[in-house]
Amino acid sequence: ASLLDRHADPSTLRKAPTSGGTSRLNACPPFGVNLKRYEDVPGLASVITVDDIAGNGFNLNISLYVAPVDDGAAPTLEQALAELEAAQEAAMESRAALETELAKWGLNT
Repeated sequence: ASLLDRHADPSTLRKAPTSGGTSRLNACPPFGVNLKRYEDVPGLASVITVDDIAGNGFNLNISLYVAPVDDGAAPTLEQALAELEAAQEAAMESRAALETELAKWGLNT
């Protein structure tokens, strides 16, 4: 189910005017309506209070309220070094290709 399906009470939806004189349903319920139905979703969403926001100097940076989920899938040192070496090799190949193209135009580095 979508977030709207799970959290919005259809009776709270308002019609919003559109440029053509018609109206469409506004999927945002009025502030505070059905707030009790929202729930924390680890790594995705957190229900916070105005006091929580004030405690962070009214900073709405998401990372202050929603921490990433630690799935325990951190690479081993060997895996990390292998990935680093592969990335460095790819960077060197890209650099060589760039230098070849620049040389074609007489723009040696």
